[in-house]
Amino acid sequence: MNYNNDKVAIYTRVSTDEQANEGFSLQAQEDHLRQYAKAKGYEVYDIYSDEGYSGKDYNRPEIQRLFKDLSQDKFKGILVKSVDRISRRLSDVTKLIDDVLVPRNSYIVISDANLDSSTTGGIAIIHLLATFAQLERSMIVQRVKAGMGKRAELGYWNGGRVLGYDVKNKELKVNKEEAEIVRKIFHLRTEGKGYKSIAIMLNQQGFKTKRGGLFSIGTIKTILENPLYIGYCRWGRHKNWNVERRKGKTDEYKFVKGKHEPIVSEDLWKRVQGVNYAHKKSISKNRNFNGEFVLSGILRCPSCGAGMVMCKTKKRDKSGYHLYYMCQAFHSKGKLACKSNLIRKEDIEEKVLQCINKIILIPSIVDKTFERIQEKKERGIERIKNDLLYINEELKRKKKFIKKLNKDYFDEKIRVEAYTELSEPLREEIDELESEKGKLDREIESVEIPITKEEVIKALENFANLYENATYEQKKSLLRAIIKKIEVQPNRKEIKGITYWFDCDNGQDDALLVSKEGRTVS
Repeated sequence: MNYNNDKVAIYTRVSTDEQANEGFSLQAQEDHLRQYAKAKGYEVYDIYSDEGYSGKDYNRPEIQRLFKDLSQDKFKGILVKSVDRISRRLSDVTKLIDDVLVPRNSYIVISDANLDSSTTGGIAIIHLLATFAQLERSMIVQRVKAGMGKRAELGYWNGGRVLGYDVKNKELKVNKEEAEIVRKIFHLRTEGKGYKSIAIMLNQQGFKTKRGGLFSIGTIKTILENPLYIGYCRWGRHKNWNVERRKGKTDEYKFVKGKHEPIVSEDLWKRVQGVNYAHKKSISKNRNFNGEFVLSGILRCPSCGAGMVMCKTKKRDKSGYHLYYMCQAFHSKGKLACKSNLIRKEDIEEKVLQCINKIILIPSIVDKTFERIQEKKERGIERIKNDLLYINEELKRKKKFIKKLNKDYFDEKIRVEAYTELSEPLREEIDELESEKGKLDREIESVEIPITKEEVIKALENFANLYENATYEQKKSLLRAIIKKIEVQPNRKEIKGITYWFDCDNGQDDALLVSKEGRTVS
């Protein structure tokens, strides 16, 4: 394909570990890519550089800016020195090509390999390079983990900043002032104080966390459960934290005597763990409430803008609970962070649904929904056709090779053992490709079925029924697909505004009109 005069975006990236390597520097990458662009006849639109970021994911400011500009068709191609500058994850590279570049008729150019993603062959080689990049990253991660595991076995701390200690020459040294705060937290817990109560007390007395912020329920809980404070190091408790978060917790972790000085005694630690255990038993025994708070996270506090979380209070006749949304900052950190700003659950959820029902059939929304469905269909058809093209080419190539093997075998040019060893895997691959081809043929038949605007309107008209019959998780997903955030008036009686993930045009003002009859708070 001729790319002369095409606008391209140059992307460079260097991780913290690579910054010392002159060949990997951002400037070295940029100089090389500018020369390459000039030689190939590209016009450079802009330079996007991420300094000090790894290639494990796309959580990088400049690559996000690049993707935004690409979505606005400001350039045609992305020019990088090597595929691992974009990402060291195969799935990221594959999605970028298949879901972003191919549908836009855009491409990525790898200068070191002198290839691009404009052809099936080029895409295949880029995928192969991405596989090697991912393998290399896995090896790097394993080496780092092995080194940190060895440090943990020797009793050295592998974590970051922690209240009560300073890190000096990669070793923990007691910070006397902070150590007193830690001891205070442990003693308050033995007196029966709850996590929230301790956090509020410390905040009111002016104490700060290691990062200078307010104490929260989570901060206190983490401190009280950390064996670091009795002189032990715990390593490997969470697997793949960036992806799994708390779900990745495992019982297979290292627990060894540390090289650092403890802050609390083992006797105090044991007493606190006893209180924690009793608290957990009490909570699990009484936790029989399963309220569905579908607006958690997207409903915003009118005072501080934090998300709102569930809150329940017992009715006077003890027949059940009053259900509210409460400011998450207040819930976690107390009144120094914010006010409770209670909003009655039933009322606010009803008003939000009324707003959605008002905008869902606005002509501009119907038109945009229809356009997006059609665009998605076209992208889907294009993707399937590209996949079918690739599969047909692979089938043609493999069948041609089988035919040659058969001829060589019958001409007695190869022995039966060699024939079997070569042909059997090929036949299995052909069977798999034929099966995949059949699936894609059926898929394209279903995708190509035309959808009319009348059918879209009918589906939107059915939103209320769809929502009513959905599960709790489905309701949350449905609302989050439509709504970015919900703001309420300071008096908590009316909706101030709803930010949707799409532009409501002239329908937005109407959509935000809320009846002043009834209150959203008690």
